[in-house]
Amino acid sequence: MSLAAWTRTLVISATIILLAIIVAGTIWLLSWIGHMVLLLLLAILATVVLMPLVDWLERLKPVPRPVAVLLSYLCVLIVFGGILTSSSRRWSTRPIS
Repeated sequence: MSLAAWTRTLVISATIILLAIIVAGTIWLLSWIGHMVLLLLLAILATVVLMPLVDWLERLKPVPRPVAVLLSYLCVLIVFGGILTSSSRRWSTRPIS
């Protein structure tokens, strides 16, 4: 094999490897950005859903806004915790004592 053919083969191989790395990196980056966008949308949804409760606590009770936000999150955690606990007991295979 001549030097020119060897160089051409080396350049083509390096180009294919580099393109594969770029494609894999782009796919990984898009999946990572997708997770971040999902978390951002969930945070926006939580904000929109809890805003009326925070406004109500701030308006009717003498509660500062940061405390109202913490109380709102605590209420949500208690509700979801209760739902998960009751559903896990319901679907458990061992008897509840």
